[in-house]
Amino acid sequence: MPEVGPAAGHPFSLAGRAAIVTGASRGLGLAIARALGAAGASVALNGRCPKTLRGACRTLAAQGIAAQPLPFDVADGEAGAAAIAAFHRRHGRLDILVHNAGQ
Repeated sequence: MPEVGPAAGHPFSLAGRAAIVTGASRGLGLAIARALGAAGASVALNGRCPKTLRGACRTLAAQGIAAQPLPFDVADGEAGAAAIAAFHRRHGRLDILVHNAGQ
């Protein structure tokens, strides 16, 4: 995969921004998370399976992109609110939310 991001002349920087991408354990969600991370954002990957999310985070780490798993079911409002609150406590902000999960 070619180098992308601010260091590679990327047209914009998301450095200092914090993002959550739902449905990010594979496919389009993972690609969106990769692009946000490559542009400098701190990215949390959401999905229902913690093991799958950890694997996706390792895939991104191998590409130089730091990501954290944020497992919860988007259909569970209480679980989602708790996970987003925990993310906000850790990062102090939430700048980008990509709601990509589908059922």
